[in-house]
Amino acid sequence: MIEDAARTSGVAFAIVRPTMYLDNLLKPSARAEIMTEGVFAPPIPSSQCIAWTSADDCAEAAMTLLEHGAMGGDYRIAGPESLTGDELAARVSVGLGRTIRYQGQSPGEFEHEVDAPMGAGVGGRIASKFRYFAARPDDADAILALSYVARSGLEGFQPTDVESWVRAHREVFGVRDEATGAPR
Repeated sequence: MIEDAARTSGVAFAIVRPTMYLDNLLKPSARAEIMTEGVFAPPIPSSQCIAWTSADDCAEAAMTLLEHGAMGGDYRIAGPESLTGDELAARVSVGLGRTIRYQGQSPGEFEHEVDAPMGAGVGGRIASKFRYFAARPDDADAILALSYVARSGLEGFQPTDVESWVRAHREVFGVRDEATGAPR
Protein backbone atom coordinates (compact mmCIF):
# COMPACT_ATOMS: atom_id res chain seq x y z
CA MET A 1 0.00 0.00 0.00
CA ILE A 2 1.22 3.52 -0.80
CA GLU A 3 0.78 4.73 2.78
CA ASP A 4 3.00 1.93 4.10
CA ALA A 5 5.66 2.78 1.52
CA ALA A 6 5.54 6.45 2.55
CA ARG A 7 5.81 5.58 6.24
CA THR A 8 8.88 3.36 5.72
CA SER A 9 10.59 5.54 3.09
CA GLY A 10 12.10 8.12 5.41
CA VAL A 11 10.59 10.86 3.22
CA ALA A 12 8.60 13.56 5.01
CA PHE A 13 4.88 13.22 4.25
CA ALA A 14 1.39 13.88 5.55
CA ILE A 15 -1.76 11.97 4.64
CA VAL A 16 -4.83 14.02 3.78
CA ARG A 17 -8.04 11.96 4.00
CA PRO A 18 -11.15 13.55 2.51
CA THR A 19 -14.66 12.49 3.49
CA MET A 20 -16.75 12.80 0.32
CA TYR A 21 -16.21 15.44 -2.35
CA LEU A 22 -18.84 18.04 -3.19
CA ASP A 23 -17.12 17.98 -6.58
CA ASN A 24 -19.18 14.83 -7.27
CA LEU A 25 -22.04 17.23 -7.99
CA LEU A 26 -19.99 18.49 -10.96
CA LYS A 27 -19.80 15.12 -12.75
CA PRO A 28 -21.57 15.52 -16.09
CA SER A 29 -24.30 12.98 -15.22
CA ALA A 30 -24.90 14.42 -11.73
CA ARG A 31 -24.85 18.00 -13.00
CA ALA A 32 -27.33 17.12 -15.78
CA GLU A 33 -29.75 15.53 -13.29
CA ILE A 34 -29.47 18.53 -10.98
CA MET A 35 -30.06 20.97 -13.83
CA THR A 36 -32.86 19.14 -15.66
CA GLU A 37 -34.63 17.14 -12.95
CA GLY A 38 -33.68 18.94 -9.74
CA VAL A 39 -32.26 15.69 -8.32
CA PHE A 40 -28.91 14.65 -6.88
CA ALA A 41 -28.79 10.82 -6.82
CA PRO A 42 -25.58 9.41 -5.33
CA PRO A 43 -25.24 5.76 -4.27
CA ILE A 44 -25.65 6.56 -0.57
CA PRO A 45 -28.92 6.56 1.40
CA SER A 46 -30.24 9.92 2.55
CA SER A 47 -29.95 8.82 6.18
CA GLN A 48 -26.12 8.62 5.96
CA CYS A 49 -24.62 11.79 7.43
CA ILE A 50 -21.66 13.15 5.49
CA ALA A 51 -19.41 16.11 6.30
CA TRP A 52 -18.93 17.02 2.61
CA THR A 53 -15.59 18.54 1.62
CA SER A 54 -14.13 19.64 -1.70
CA ALA A 55 -11.01 19.01 -3.75
CA ASP A 56 -10.10 22.68 -3.29
CA ASP A 57 -10.37 22.39 0.49
CA CYS A 58 -8.16 19.28 0.47
CA ALA A 59 -5.58 21.11 -1.65
CA GLU A 60 -5.71 24.09 0.71
CA ALA A 61 -5.30 21.78 3.72
CA ALA A 62 -2.29 20.12 2.07
CA MET A 63 -0.71 23.52 1.41
CA THR A 64 -1.39 24.58 5.01
CA LEU A 65 0.32 21.41 6.26
CA LEU A 66 3.34 22.12 4.04
CA GLU A 67 3.52 25.74 5.19
CA HIS A 68 3.47 24.62 8.83
CA GLY A 69 5.93 21.78 8.25
CA ALA A 70 3.38 19.34 9.66
CA MET A 71 4.69 16.01 8.43
CA GLY A 72 4.08 12.43 9.50
CA GLY A 73 0.45 12.86 10.46
CA ASP A 74 -2.84 11.61 9.18
CA TYR A 75 -5.32 14.47 8.62
CA ARG A 76 -9.02 13.95 8.05
CA ILE A 77 -10.44 16.78 5.94
CA ALA A 78 -14.18 17.23 6.29
CA GLY A 79 -16.76 19.94 5.91
CA PRO A 80 -17.96 22.09 8.81
CA GLU A 81 -21.35 20.30 9.02
CA SER A 82 -22.43 16.67 9.03
CA LEU A 83 -25.51 16.49 6.81
CA THR A 84 -28.10 13.89 5.83
CA GLY A 85 -28.95 13.70 2.15
CA ASP A 86 -32.05 15.84 2.65
CA GLU A 87 -30.02 18.44 4.56
CA LEU A 88 -27.43 18.47 1.76
CA ALA A 89 -30.20 19.00 -0.80
CA ALA A 90 -31.56 21.90 1.26
CA ARG A 91 -28.10 23.57 1.33
CA VAL A 92 -27.62 22.99 -2.41
CA SER A 93 -31.11 24.42 -3.01
CA VAL A 94 -30.23 27.61 -1.14
CA GLY A 95 -26.94 27.90 -3.02
CA LEU A 96 -28.61 27.47 -6.42
CA GLY A 97 -31.79 29.37 -5.59
CA ARG A 98 -34.01 26.47 -6.70
CA THR A 99 -35.28 23.26 -5.12
CA ILE A 100 -33.04 20.20 -5.37
CA ARG A 101 -34.02 16.76 -4.02
CA TYR A 102 -31.67 14.07 -2.73
CA GLN A 103 -32.53 10.64 -4.08
CA GLY A 104 -30.13 7.94 -2.95
CA GLN A 105 -29.72 5.13 -5.44
CA SER A 106 -28.41 1.62 -4.98
CA PRO A 107 -24.74 0.87 -5.68
CA GLY A 108 -25.96 -1.47 -8.45
CA GLU A 109 -27.87 1.32 -10.22
CA PHE A 110 -24.83 3.57 -9.85
CA GLU A 111 -22.58 0.84 -11.26
CA HIS A 112 -24.73 0.53 -14.40
CA GLU A 113 -24.77 4.33 -14.85
CA VAL A 114 -20.97 4.45 -14.70
CA ASP A 115 -20.46 1.42 -16.94
CA ALA A 116 -22.58 2.91 -19.74
CA PRO A 117 -20.17 5.74 -20.67
CA MET A 118 -16.94 4.31 -19.23
CA GLY A 119 -17.08 0.61 -20.08
CA ALA A 120 -17.96 -2.62 -18.33
CA GLY A 121 -16.29 -3.12 -14.97
CA VAL A 122 -15.45 0.51 -14.23
CA GLY A 123 -18.70 1.04 -12.34
CA GLY A 124 -18.09 -2.04 -10.19
CA ARG A 125 -14.71 -0.78 -9.05
CA ILE A 126 -16.12 2.62 -8.14
CA ALA A 127 -19.31 1.19 -6.59
CA SER A 128 -17.25 -1.11 -4.34
CA LYS A 129 -16.62 1.82 -1.99
CA PHE A 130 -20.35 2.44 -1.65
CA ARG A 131 -21.06 -1.26 -1.12
CA TYR A 132 -18.45 -1.22 1.64
CA PHE A 133 -20.19 1.74 3.32
CA ALA A 134 -23.60 0.03 3.00
CA ALA A 135 -22.28 -3.19 4.56
CA ARG A 136 -20.36 -1.41 7.34
CA PRO A 137 -22.42 1.57 8.59
CA ASP A 138 -20.15 2.13 11.61
CA ASP A 139 -17.16 2.51 9.27
CA ALA A 140 -19.21 4.79 7.01
CA ASP A 141 -20.00 7.01 9.99
CA ALA A 142 -16.36 7.07 11.14
CA ILE A 143 -15.08 7.92 7.65
CA LEU A 144 -17.83 10.25 6.41
CA ALA A 145 -19.97 11.70 9.18
CA LEU A 146 -17.73 13.60 11.56
CA SER A 147 -17.44 17.31 10.80
CA TYR A 148 -14.06 19.04 10.64
CA VAL A 149 -12.07 19.39 13.85
CA ALA A 150 -9.09 21.77 13.85
CA ARG A 151 -5.71 20.19 14.54
CA SER A 152 -2.14 21.27 14.99
CA GLY A 153 -0.58 21.87 11.60
CA LEU A 154 -3.86 23.10 10.11
CA GLU A 155 -3.93 26.46 11.87
CA GLY A 156 -5.80 28.96 9.72
CA PHE A 157 -7.53 26.33 7.58
CA GLN A 158 -11.31 26.67 7.47
CA PRO A 159 -13.38 24.25 5.39
CA THR A 160 -15.97 25.65 3.00
CA ASP A 161 -19.63 25.11 3.84
CA VAL A 162 -21.94 23.56 1.24
CA GLU A 163 -23.91 26.73 0.42
CA SER A 164 -20.73 28.74 -0.21
CA TRP A 165 -19.25 25.99 -2.38
CA VAL A 166 -22.45 25.76 -4.44
CA ARG A 167 -22.64 29.54 -4.85
CA ALA A 168 -19.06 29.53 -6.14
CA HIS A 169 -20.09 26.96 -8.78
CA ARG A 170 -23.51 28.36 -9.75
CA GLU A 171 -22.51 29.11 -13.34
CA VAL A 172 -21.63 25.44 -13.91
CA PHE A 173 -25.23 24.63 -12.97
CA GLY A 174 -26.56 27.21 -15.42
CA VAL A 175 -27.63 29.76 -12.79
CA ARG A 176 -27.57 33.28 -14.21
CA ASP A 177 -28.72 36.68 -12.97
CA GLU A 178 -32.15 37.29 -14.54
CA ALA A 179 -31.57 41.02 -15.00
CA THR A 180 -28.13 40.89 -16.62
CA GLY A 181 -27.79 37.31 -17.85
CA ALA A 182 -24.44 37.15 -16.06
CA PRO A 183 -23.53 34.29 -13.74
CA ARG A 184 -24.55 34.98 -10.16
